Amino acid sequence: MLRCFCSQLGDAKYVTLNGDESHHLISVLRASKGAEVELVDGCGTIAKGHLENPDKNAAQIIVETLRTEIRQFHLSLIQSALTNGNTDFVLREACAIGVSEICILQAERSESKIKDRLDTKFAHWTKLLIEACKQSGNPFLPKLSFAQNVEKLSIEEDTVKFFGNIGKSSKYLIQELYSINRPSNIAIAIGPEGDFSREEKDFFLGENFIGCRLSNSVLRSATAAIYALSVINNYMNSLC
Repeated sequence: MLRCFCSQLGDAKYVTLNGDESHHLISVLRASKGAEVELVDGCGTIAKGHLENPDKNAAQIIVETLRTEIRQFHLSLIQSALTNGNTDFVLREACAIGVSEICILQAERSESKIKDRLDTKFAHWTKLLIEACKQSGNPFLPKLSFAQNVEKLSIEEDTVKFFGNIGKSSKYLIQELYSINRPSNIAIAIGPEGDFSREEKDFFLGENFIGCRLSNSVLRSATAAIYALSVINNYMNSLC
């Protein structure tokens, strides 16, 4: 199924794609008139129709069916800034898993220091997330934010919060999940390759984050993020 992103679906019966989406559909995917196309708007709406006008600058889709999905739970990732390639990887895979919100955190030991050109980075990251939505069929585009340090984090009060802690005294993530009564909002913070600093861990504990282990072995930060999100997503879906 050919899939495109269109932020303005509503109840439209006739949709014109923007330049980037039109170019990708017509010039890259080589769709021709009459081709079946699925549209997602990032807010849960999924439309299906067919390509009426294969214009590479303004392709037009006739919408035939429309439905809206509802999020069953809210899952947030607080990801310490990594090198560009690893950050891109985490964003794409987290979106495919179904994360609701991603905050890139400038941790004390982050490999990458995000000091300037934040608008450019956000444009790049947003494009990656849109592509991940289309590739995976996830109808929800994750909300993206940036925090200069742990004290700048903004999290809903009713959220159950975890942070990765490789200390052997910590329980495994799945054990902590089983001990919580059907949470609707969950957030997990993943540290950089050098782990969170002692001060950052103290901050998390003071804000009622639960330190948890993910594995018997030490995982790379990008691996830890996808592993943790997969465990939480699988557990939460089993309750729905």
